[in-house]
Amino acid sequence: MTNYIYKCRGIDPAAQTTNPTHFKLLITQKTFIFVLEEASFLFKILFFNSLQLNNTLNQIKFLSSSKKLELF
Repeated sequence: MTNYIYKCRGIDPAAQTTNPTHFKLLITQKTFIFVLEEASFLFKILFFNSLQLNNTLNQIKFLSSSKKLELF
């Protein structure tokens, strides 16, 4: 009797993956996780590129300041 009630609700305890809403939920979870991973990857790239750019600018400032000191 309980299996019949579950099947009427669209939930089959023997095979829950046949429920279309279950598939939709899995797809949205996987999509959400994929988007989060891609966003974190892009953030890491941008963050490390900005650090490297900052380091390069500091080196340029240091070189330009050392050349000024040599001139005097």
